[in-house]
Amino acid sequence: MTVFELPLSQWLLKIVLSIFFITGYNSVYVVLWHHANNKAADNSPHTFWYRLSVTVFCLLASLFLYAAQLAVNAPMLILNMVLFMLTLPLLATDIQFWEYLTRLGGLLIFLVATHAVIASPVFIVGLAIFLGLCWVNWHYRHHINYGHLLPRIAFNLYLACLFWIPLTTPQGQYYASKMIFQGIAMYVVITIISGIYLLVQYRSISHDRTMTHLADYDALTHAKNYSMYTRDATELFSDAQKHSDPLTLMTLDVDHFKHINDTYGHLAGNAVLINIANTLQTTLQHHGKEDQIYRTGGEEFNIVFPKMTPEQANPIVNECWNAIRSADFKYKGQIINVTISVGVTAMRSDDSLIDDTYRRADESLYMSKQHGRDKVTVEGHLQNMAG
Repeated sequence: MTVFELPLSQWLLKIVLSIFFITGYNSVYVVLWHHANNKAADNSPHTFWYRLSVTVFCLLASLFLYAAQLAVNAPMLILNMVLFMLTLPLLATDIQFWEYLTRLGGLLIFLVATHAVIASPVFIVGLAIFLGLCWVNWHYRHHINYGHLLPRIAFNLYLACLFWIPLTTPQGQYYASKMIFQGIAMYVVITIISGIYLLVQYRSISHDRTMTHLADYDALTHAKNYSMYTRDATELFSDAQKHSDPLTLMTLDVDHFKHINDTYGHLAGNAVLINIANTLQTTLQHHGKEDQIYRTGGEEFNIVFPKMTPEQANPIVNECWNAIRSADFKYKGQIINVTISVGVTAMRSDDSLIDDTYRRADESLYMSKQHGRDKVTVEGHLQNMAG
């Protein structure tokens, strides 16, 4: 029994071999992609290079495999795998425009290099339609994630037809229709099986991300939680000591929070905490420090300012304090006036732990509360803040 022009056993063997190879490729690609996105989420200064490494890996792996076809008597298998390896990166969701253009450029070079009929009107029209599909794919990439297989299969099916139908032999002859159908069928099978594999991986990564978020972030305010504060602050403290950099710690507490709960109810208190976190987050974003806020207690938040002295951090501290006291906190139509007390301190050379720094910040916070609340105390000195 044959499938198109190859015996069924050979056709299935090629499919199995390609699946094993593509699965390994997908695994490396997903690891690199996941690592690059984690660096982006952490605002790493090396994010660009991590992203670039993913694109370089895809292009170099495809180039290596394409060169290997000279030594392997399986052109259909090699061509389909190269086509898939160049197409897969285009279907990623969390990529930037320069990445998309670079990956698309690699695919277009491959299409032109393998087709002697580049001047054919049919091929040119087909290529133009494909570029239109790429434009649609780019603009709607976040709506068609790895959970939507049908649009991705359709995208790959069209590309397989564009590749195989106008393909010619080295002698310039078109392949027989059965051979074309066989090449397209092999590519579609690779796409479907690989798509299912990627879907499983995508769901696993999404689940891991959700669990990580739940473990690292406060469920109510979505600020980083105490365990993240302990980890991050310890690392920042160690780096500051190692490089003799300044580090400033700000701790704040909501004034009369028990009174808010007793007067308006605990749900109102929850709403206040959410609004405070959002207000602080918005304020910090103006200064590029949106990831430095932590909810370390019931109504207590900490903010770390790496590589900043209290004098340098003072404008941000002032803005955070003023943004809270001037904001309109509403719950079921009721306006709740909210103020915060703040303590600020700098890391000292004789501090052995971040807790030593925190202890002084907490003492300054206590001084703010002792002097009537709604105050900012820096290194034990009350500040004259502009309200």
